[in-house]
Amino acid sequence: MRIKFEAALKESNELFVEEQKALKLARRLQEQNDQILELLLDINDSTRVPPELRYNLSGHESGELDNLEEEDPAALQQALHRAHAAVTSGSLTEPEFYHINETVARKLKHHGTKPLARLEATVPHTYLPRDPSELPADLATDFLPGYLDSAHEDEYLASIDRRLGD
Repeated sequence: MRIKFEAALKESNELFVEEQKALKLARRLQEQNDQILELLLDINDSTRVPPELRYNLSGHESGELDNLEEEDPAALQQALHRAHAAVTSGSLTEPEFYHINETVARKLKHHGTKPLARLEATVPHTYLPRDPSELPADLATDFLPGYLDSAHEDEYLASIDRRLGD
């Protein structure tokens, strides 16, 4: 009976060590996925990347931005110049000009980019089940598996700050 107990204890210890290794690996993969997503967002926002290679991730389709109908960059610039002239003449208020300026800036930023729906349609990916009861019990937590939870993200950002000396 003692030999059986010691064998079971040894197996339990080995399983615990394997679980700890798997948890460390999962945390490292979550951190690396977060780093890759940040890098991809930075690349997508870069103006050095041609617009046809970028995606509009703002949630607005190009035609949904306010009441400016022009999509041509030159026409947008002309609309901005007309608005500036209207402000100097007093027929347009500063907040209205600011609103038009922001709209033109968003349209210019996303001019020629592909919509997010196209990215979702062309890139194969998996969806998590909508009902948490469909997940195994060890994955049915408040946070989605594969993503950083708030405590882990805080630890991760603190470790980056320590490494950078901030």
